Amino acid sequence: DRGEAFKSAFNREVGKRVGKMTGGEVSFERPDVQFLIDPEADTVECSNHSAFVYGRYRKLERDIPQTKWPCNACQGSGYIGQQQCEKCDGVGLLYETSVEQLTAPVVCDVMDGTETSFHGAGREDVDARMLGTGRPFVIEVFEPRRRDVNTVRLEGDINAFAEDMVEVTGLRLATYNIVEWVKELDASKRYRAVVSFDERVDEDAFTQAVSSLENSSIEQRTPRRVSHRRADITRTREVYQMGGELHTPTKAVVDIHTAGGLYIKELISSDEGRTEPSLAELLEVSATVNKLDVTGVYGESAPFEKDTLFRDDRIVESPTQVSPQSSE
Repeated sequence: DRGEAFKSAFNREVGKRVGKMTGGEVSFERPDVQFLIDPEADTVECSNHSAFVYGRYRKLERDIPQTKWPCNACQGSGYIGQQQCEKCDGVGLLYETSVEQLTAPVVCDVMDGTETSFHGAGREDVDARMLGTGRPFVIEVFEPRRRDVNTVRLEGDINAFAEDMVEVTGLRLATYNIVEWVKELDASKRYRAVVSFDERVDEDAFTQAVSSLENSSIEQRTPRRVSHRRADITRTREVYQMGGELHTPTKAVVDIHTAGGLYIKELISSDEGRTEPSLAELLEVSATVNKLDVTGVYGESAPFEKDTLFRDDRIVESPTQVSPQSSE
């Protein structure tokens, strides 16, 4: 009808003029900046859409969460009533810093945004390191005044700011679709665990137990340590590869490649029978993970670094599934 025809013609003409003035390209699908023009009211509203930076992070120290971890005693306020919270010493956080706090502020500053949101492809335990080729992540920057930033220089700025606690690689400018892709793509993980046993373990028995867990299906009830925030259900997850070495009769190092969602600490300990089978069950001893490193995160059906999701032409190789690095 006439109304729709006028709207199309008006949008087209405004797009031409704005594009000519700014040198930018007009997009009616997902523009960086969107104008809502009301000729009748003689008003113009401007929406500055988010910018997205993709990369992989390596967490080089333990006891650093992926995102800010508010204190559950004071709900992040730092105070209980009029008194300073004793649990967090008034800081409002259970941990002094996080991967988010060591990366996002730099991106926000360089892009001159108002705030950020951190999106990760899953998350490792607070006490685990993230090594190898790193974990995919996206930093969403709200209302950025700069978009086309030098990602190589940005990497250097972040790594200098993080002071060897966290390291980022492969930063790229991405489209808004990247967030859903990173959060929803099924991923397999590689781990290296330092394990201790409460009794002496025979080397042949250890080798046989590890071998029997390879290419096996694991029935895993929600671990007790996360049951307060996860539904109490039983999941089936696959172990793709598993190998290990018994360093002493009571200490071993185990390398594991699994489908996403398998809790590794419980695969070792059995979590009082909630995970079956487990290394502890097969060896008939108590087993504990003393140190855990994630050494690889890989897309199951496709790589995380999908070309159509990026706005730049930087070439970054998608990590292949290689043997995990040493955690020592």
